[in-house]
Amino acid sequence: MKKTLLLLLLLPFFGFSQAASGTYVINSESAAPLNSLSNAISYINANGISAPVTLLLDNDQTITSGTQILINQFTGNSAYTLTIKPNNNKNINIIGDVNDALFSLNGADNIIIDGNNTVIDNALRIYNNHATSAQNSRLGIKLYNNADNNIFRNLSIQLNIIDKTIDVYATGVYSGGSTIGNPGNNSNNTISNVKFINVKQPIFIVGNSDNNNKNWTITKNTMGSDVEDNQPSLGIYLSNVNGYTISNNIISGITKNSNYNARNAAGITLLETNTGSIYNNIISNITNKYYFNSSSTAGIFINSTSSSSNTIYNNVISNIYTPQNDNNDYNYHYAGHGIYIKTSGVNKLYYNTIVQKQATTANGYSSCIFIEDATSVDLKNNILYNIRQNGIQYALFSRIAPSKLTSNYNAFYGTIANLANIIRNESTSYNLNKWQTDMSKDAQSTITAPIFVDFNNSNFHLSPTASSNADLTGTQIQGFTLDIDNENRVKPYMGAYELKSCTPPTITTQPITLTACEGQDGTFTVETSTTGATYQWQYSSSADGSTGWTNTDGTQDVSGDKTAILKLTKIPLSYSNYYVRCIVSSSATCFTYSSTVKLTVNPKVVASVTLTSSESSTTICSGTLVTFKATPTNGGTAPKYQWYIGSNLITGQTGPQYTTNGLNNLDAIKVVMTSNSTSPCLTSNPATSNVITVTITKTDRGRTKGGIHICQGSQNPTLAVYNFDDPNKDAPYSDLTKIIRWEYSDDNNKTWKAIENTAGKATYTPTEILTASRNYRAVAKNGSCNEEYAIETRIDVEFAPTINSQSTATQTQCINGTFNPISISATGFEIQTYQWYSNTTASTTNAISLGNKNGAATNTFTPQSTTAGTLYYYCIVTGKCGQTTSAFSEPIITKAAPTPPKIGTITQPNCTTSTGSVVLEDIPHSGRLLESRGTVYNFTTSGTTFEISGLAPGTYKFAIDDNCSIVYSSEIVIQPANIWNGNKWSNGTPSATDRIEFTGNYDIDAELNGCSCTINNGAIVTIKAGRTLSVTNAVTVLEGGS
Repeated sequence: MKKTLLLLLLLPFFGFSQAASGTYVINSESAAPLNSLSNAISYINANGISAPVTLLLDNDQTITSGTQILINQFTGNSAYTLTIKPNNNKNINIIGDVNDALFSLNGADNIIIDGNNTVIDNALRIYNNHATSAQNSRLGIKLYNNADNNIFRNLSIQLNIIDKTIDVYATGVYSGGSTIGNPGNNSNNTISNVKFINVKQPIFIVGNSDNNNKNWTITKNTMGSDVEDNQPSLGIYLSNVNGYTISNNIISGITKNSNYNARNAAGITLLETNTGSIYNNIISNITNKYYFNSSSTAGIFINSTSSSSNTIYNNVISNIYTPQNDNNDYNYHYAGHGIYIKTSGVNKLYYNTIVQKQATTANGYSSCIFIEDATSVDLKNNILYNIRQNGIQYALFSRIAPSKLTSNYNAFYGTIANLANIIRNESTSYNLNKWQTDMSKDAQSTITAPIFVDFNNSNFHLSPTASSNADLTGTQIQGFTLDIDNENRVKPYMGAYELKSCTPPTITTQPITLTACEGQDGTFTVETSTTGATYQWQYSSSADGSTGWTNTDGTQDVSGDKTAILKLTKIPLSYSNYYVRCIVSSSATCFTYSSTVKLTVNPKVVASVTLTSSESSTTICSGTLVTFKATPTNGGTAPKYQWYIGSNLITGQTGPQYTTNGLNNLDAIKVVMTSNSTSPCLTSNPATSNVITVTITKTDRGRTKGGIHICQGSQNPTLAVYNFDDPNKDAPYSDLTKIIRWEYSDDNNKTWKAIENTAGKATYTPTEILTASRNYRAVAKNGSCNEEYAIETRIDVEFAPTINSQSTATQTQCINGTFNPISISATGFEIQTYQWYSNTTASTTNAISLGNKNGAATNTFTPQSTTAGTLYYYCIVTGKCGQTTSAFSEPIITKAAPTPPKIGTITQPNCTTSTGSVVLEDIPHSGRLLESRGTVYNFTTSGTTFEISGLAPGTYKFAIDDNCSIVYSSEIVIQPANIWNGNKWSNGTPSATDRIEFTGNYDIDAELNGCSCTINNGAIVTIKAGRTLSVTNAVTVLEGGS
């Protein structure tokens, strides 16, 4: 919603260059010109305003260095106000660096710069931080060219005091001409509730002498400092102002530190001013260290025309002084005076309290009121209290004719030594009686020492409990009915404060004595039954607390000065034996002192431990034996120790010393000591020692790299050494000057031999032809530290493969039998191939490569038995560095399949022999014969034939058994007879010894013989005519045969 409103308000700025009106938020994230105060003011300067405008600052404003916020006369300037202030609840800083004013009003009217953010005042700080040169002017706000009707309120204005002795214009609010230092008229302006910080002249107004610089109101402002280097050289300065009101300002801590100019050191300076009032101001601690430069020193200094009229009342002025040490009459105006009227018209001085109490060794004149020239002075109801010890001090010093002075109802007081000349007129000094008698002045005035509420802390309210204050009765003055606290004047009393009777508060709980340890916190508490009571804590450093009471306000590490609980933070030992009390008040003059109690601060007992090393330097060689020693302070009788490397606890180390030779680079050693001191104020326990961080000048051990496998006789590689701590990145060795040599070892690092001329080399290439493997390394050394040996590298010298074993036994297999694999075992560098070969003789000549079948390309090969014969096998092993041929295998024999027996003469059964026989031919001399029907014949023959007899009728085949395959002969048939099947005889033409049998018809024209005849069923045998069937035995005709 806010953003929407902002955009709506912004529209006139962008599109149409219209005059501004209403309220705008200035935020750096907004579009120009609402993104900065400078841009917004530039827009208004150019386009004016058509109604009252308020610019709400939403964030800090940083003004470009060397530039200022310049507000010119603009359209609508004389009719409407332009207000600049913080946005709600925002604390805003406007900061710039300019050798001029950060804000300049060039004839601008009706400008209001207000630091109230709706929650608090002084939420806007204007800070010109120009600090280039002490000689350069620097201002917060400047008005010139008739800038009228402007208001500056609720602000903080801050500058830089670069050199306290250089009194250039370093001014909070300046009004004059366009050139700094020149006069100019700017009227009807107000400066209210402004805090001035680090300014040399908080308010400096210089007008023309034409009485047109009119009507200035300066009220409720705060200026000055307790720190001399930050103190202004004057407070409020008005020159040629016609009509002024200066009221309710606090001006405290002003010092003129040089004779850079002749301006007076004064809280309020009026030069050539006309008609005004100065009231309700508190002015204190004004000093002039360079009184000899013709400048005066005063709380209020007036040097005006005879037509001027000044009313000065209800002011509290104290401690105005110089270090002057001269009582000569020609320099009395240099001395410190509460009110100094150098030249003036009509002056009314009522109800002022002026106290000169500053201790000084100077002897120069000082007075509460010094009148050098005036048309008239009316002096009533004032307290003039001057108790300076040295020189001649006055309450009233007048150099005007007695007829011009009206004085009565005043309280005069000074030291006993000065009471005889408490009043001076011209060159004559008077005590009060003589003054009353000779001058007919101050008939109702008194020599009375007022009893103040708290003289030491400059609380100049009249004490209601002091009966002597009853003598301070003044007289009613028409129109002056309120005191400085805006309390009604009743009696009235003399001075700025009216005295009122009261019932002091009742304290129900008194503070109690506090005993604390140095650096601890503590409190004092008081309680009262009085509603709305106020509190003021005080302390005394006197021996018994009877004197020297000072308000705790501003005391370091003390807070709650004006509350029921006084809080002490980190109490310093210097506060020990102080006394403390509280003033409980129901009003400024009605109070009760609490009991006085003592503060005892016991010294802080700080446990600490200091760590030292047995080595004079924190830079040590690797492996050095180092002893660290812990020296405790306030460790008690039996302190305990815990040792650490970094944040890691060293286990088992609990004594005051720690010895090790295993430190690494940048190890940080510390010890924690736990004290067993019984002191009640023991702090920092357990205590941690200082840290000793060791730098190990360990020469980087290094890593030698580059070793490879090479074949015998090959070129050697180049070796290099790299940083040990960076093994993966191969960072070159960081310091070659530490390499003292290279070495080699032929016995696997048992002994090393130096290589000449290798110092300082990061690389090394062996020059000799290596016949065996060798290790190499670099050796480094740093100063006196031990030698460091790099991780070695190895050049491995490799050869052709070595065949370690081989299976060579002879084997015999039948065709298609299975041989056992034959294999070799070989070792060597990067064996790449195996290749088996075969030959019919044990020779490589005409050998045949077996390719990759059956493992012929591996170290294990299985011979095949597909072809009968005898073969010899060997293998060639090939490596990166050559090849080696294995030995030949024993004969590997593949037997051929056996030849079946050849069928020779077959003898069939006959009438004499019932079985047949066969003669087998082409057989070996011995062996086994297999008959297809299962009969096995073991035979031996001297020839190549063998007869098998006793064969019953049937079918037979025969084979030679050689434990390989079985190959049978052709089939033979042993028949029971010679059978005619209708076409032919089974065993040829029968003989007389054959058994003949007819299974088919027979009608052949031939002679037949047989020993028996059988005609089977269905067979018809016909014997041709003239032919004969001769049968020795019987003829059998089966049924169906014929």
